[in-house]
Amino acid sequence: MFGENIRAGDCNLGDSVNSGITAPFSAAVVIRKDEDEITCFRPYAVTSDFEYTGGVIPYVGHEIYNVPNDHIIVRLEEARPKK
Repeated sequence: MFGENIRAGDCNLGDSVNSGITAPFSAAVVIRKDEDEITCFRPYAVTSDFEYTGGVIPYVGHEIYNVPNDHIIVRLEEARPKK
């Protein structure tokens, strides 16, 4: 993924960041920022194909995780300011 390496503490609310995993749903959004860490929200969806069910079972959910401000992360896109 493309982006810029920055300190997590330099992110703003609404910035999209890479969650650090290699997956289709690796992008996350900064939803909270405080003096020690940022909090990110990442939706995900996976499927499992079980032979005995004859079909695919989807799993959909979300993950909320914290990143310390001094860690380096990849910012994918800055949030656009409201007009």
